[in-house]
Amino acid sequence: MEKRSYEFYKSKANETEEEYLKDALMKLAKEEKKHETIMRNLVEFVNRPNTWLDTAEWYHHEEY
Repeated sequence: MEKRSYEFYKSKANETEEEYLKDALMKLAKEEKKHETIMRNLVEFVNRPNTWLDTAEWYHHEEY
């Protein structure tokens, strides 16, 4: 959903001629990109025990 929101704001920014509106929409797009990164990291963090515990002998401890 974050990726779709990013694409939406970016496309709307490219469609407008108003500089202030373009800037506002690009700021929103950048925030959505940050949200996408946060969500990806959360999913990885939550799923890490599943993969680590399944094959713990093959993993070295990673820094979180």
